[in-house]
Amino acid sequence: MLSNKKGLSPVIATTLLILVAVILAAIIFWWIRTFVQESVQKNLGGGPEPIQNFCPDVKFNADVSDGTITVQNNGQVPIYGVEVKQKGFASLKSIGEATDSSLAIKTGETYTFSSAEYSGSPLTGAGSLTIIPILLGESGSSQKAYPCDTSYGVPVTAA
Repeated sequence: MLSNKKGLSPVIATTLLILVAVILAAIIFWWIRTFVQESVQKNLGGGPEPIQNFCPDVKFNADVSDGTITVQNNGQVPIYGVEVKQKGFASLKSIGEATDSSLAIKTGETYTFSSAEYSGSPLTGAGSLTIIPILLGESGSSQKAYPCDTSYGVPVTAA
């Protein structure tokens, strides 16, 4: 009677075990990948560096009047756009960002973001604002915008 019972061959069992292990490894890899951000790099002639290293080197003046933002770049790092945050009671609330893929405010240049380019709420009467620079870097073969930390922003008062 025992000779009539058939089981799974060792080769098929081993193959199935390896297949399950590979599938589990792939699922774990994709899951871990969601926690790791892709590195955005910027190259200003000294080789590619993480883009956050350039935020302390951004030097600019900003002004808000009549619903427009005027930015003058006084540093060596091109500015791709700006993010505007409104100072509230205990935190900063983002009210939009102004970007243009062809824009790069180079050293010494001044650029005024008109209301057509600005995607946020009206700036008139907004009170205390912080203008935060956005830099453009590369991640793989694509370009990505990187907003600097709020500490690198310039405080302004909207009239």
